[in-house]
Amino acid sequence: MKDEDIIGKEITCFKFENCERLTYNSKYKSMEGLSGTVKNLHSNYPEYANVEIIVNGKTQNWHYPTELIKKQLDEIIDLDDILLQIKNLIP
Repeated sequence: MKDEDIIGKEITCFKFENCERLTYNSKYKSMEGLSGTVKNLHSNYPEYANVEIIVNGKTQNWHYPTELIKKQLDEIIDLDDILLQIKNLIP
């Protein structure tokens, strides 16, 4: 998966280790488990992606490590793929 492939994808906000330019803090902790949508990659630091999260009706934007978002998305089993595989098993 290319970095830009994550744009527009929905993710579940997660805990991460502090990075060079990103510090996991109590604000991030309060986002854990919430759904967010990847809006774009940081223009100067594409190793970070901007994620839009709606909290109590208000839109917030937080950066998350791009590689960890990709890892999460790779782990999600696509239901359509499973259904297609099942359909192909039926003669």
